[in-house]
Amino acid sequence: MKDGLAVVVKDIAGLSRWAARVLGTLWCGLVVVFAIGEGMPSPSALPLPEQVAMAAAGLWILGCVMGWRWDAAAAAIILLASVVFHLIEGRLWLGWPLELPTLVGLLYAASWTCRTMGATHKPRMENAVH
Repeated sequence: MKDGLAVVVKDIAGLSRWAARVLGTLWCGLVVVFAIGEGMPSPSALPLPEQVAMAAAGLWILGCVMGWRWDAAAAAIILLASVVFHLIEGRLWLGWPLELPTLVGLLYAASWTCRTMGATHKPRMENAVH
């Protein structure tokens, strides 16, 4: 019989990973629709802070795609890009479309943490069957 905590941790890891995958895919779809509808500006025509913000948005997309295979790397890339984007914008709340990647990164981080914790969790010896 599996340890109860290990089962819960495994379930949380799976739920957070799939939630991140679905939300990340929807967010990338939103970005594609926006880019098609509005058009993408030439990066060289933008001021430096906006170029860095566009690079951070590109890292968000990269992280969302990478999350389908590597949740730890995806979490690190997405959350780093979120920090850069917030520093450039100079405010904490940017509105839900720009906060969604941060949520995706946190979900990937939760998935990785739970999977790592579940892999290293050892049941107590007094519960072992002899």
